Parts: sequence; C-alpha cells; structure tokens
Amino acid sequence: MLTSEKRTLTAIGKEPLFKSTIEKLSIGSELDFKEKSYILSCAILFLKQYERDKRLTSYADFSYYETSA
Repeated sequence: MLTSEKRTLTAIGKEPLFKSTIEKLSIGSELDFKEKSYILSCAILFLKQYERDKRLTSYADFSYYETSA
C-alpha cells in the first residue's frame, strides 16, 4: 500500500458518517437511505481514483467490500 493511499484511507476513516456506516456494514446492520447513498458514492470515488492510478489497489478492494457487504 502506498503511503498516500494509507493516509487517505486513515483520514476518511475518521469521518463520523463514514466510520458509523462501515461499522454497520461490518456487523450486518441495516443501513438507511442516506448511509447507502453515501457509501455507494465513496465506492464510486475510490474506483475512479483506482482507474486513474492502478497502483491504488486498496481503493479497488475497499470499493468492492463497500458494495458487496
């Protein structure tokens, strides 16, 4: 994992909405519409960044996790 990649994922992980939504995904809780929309938007942004730079494999992996959970 690239340093900049790790820094970005660490920073977004501190955002309250992102953190709570990922926690809900991890334990299998139901997401409301706002959370679903938000996490899907994040997944799309991560995938777009991966498309620009294929070294950012963690972004693609994380996007897949977000949409498959």
